[in-house]
Amino acid sequence: MTANKPLILTYGMGIGPEVSLKAVAQLNSDLVIVLAGRRESPLIQAAEIPIWGTEASGSVFWRPFDDTDGEAAEVAAIRWAAQECLARRAVALVTGPINKAKLVAKGFSFHGHTEFLGHLCGDVQTVMGFVGGSFKVCLATTHLPLMDVAANLSIQGLIDRAEIVLSALEIELGISSPRLGICGLNPHAGENGVLGREEIDIIGPACDALRAAGHLVTGPISSETAFLEARRGGLDMIMAMYHDQG
Repeated sequence: MTANKPLILTYGMGIGPEVSLKAVAQLNSDLVIVLAGRRESPLIQAAEIPIWGTEASGSVFWRPFDDTDGEAAEVAAIRWAAQECLARRAVALVTGPINKAKLVAKGFSFHGHTEFLGHLCGDVQTVMGFVGGSFKVCLATTHLPLMDVAANLSIQGLIDRAEIVLSALEIELGISSPRLGICGLNPHAGENGVLGREEIDIIGPACDALRAAGHLVTGPISSETAFLEARRGGLDMIMAMYHDQG
């Protein structure tokens, strides 16, 4: 077994094992990779990857898991991977897709990776984020039915999430004075209350408070305007109000 700290990739479910194997095969890096997940994965088994924790040499290893009475193998893999990162025995965690409905049916009490990882880190507040090309997007809410989004928005909640994101942009990504665009919830950011009051009652006051604290915040603005501005280079991050808006 290598002495280098690994990057752990939990390959998850569905297409996850296939995509994970293809990604690892194309990776041109000195990183040690540990693929973690369900033992009964035909593709992973067929790859004949050495088991992590043995004396085998190489740069790609496998850490298999089985279902237990209290936890599905995929959940156990995520839990182990997060604990390895928290203990600084691994350098990072990359997660493959999970089927939330199947895991919930087996007793999983979270709606996704984000919420579960927040729990494993001590029930800290989490912010889901994405990077795609030049776009960086975070979410004010995560895995909620669309009809529940408005009820889960609050002035303080938006402020807290924005401050987490702005701090991460500055400290982790080295972006000095990051610019955040905060989307409205309703079409056209509510049209001054004609199409909804969330921008007036919640999102606008949160934006005002963030600006008063010295942050570079634009909003509330319509999502199409936010993405166009980000594409032009005028924003470093977009905060969407719900999952598929971002």
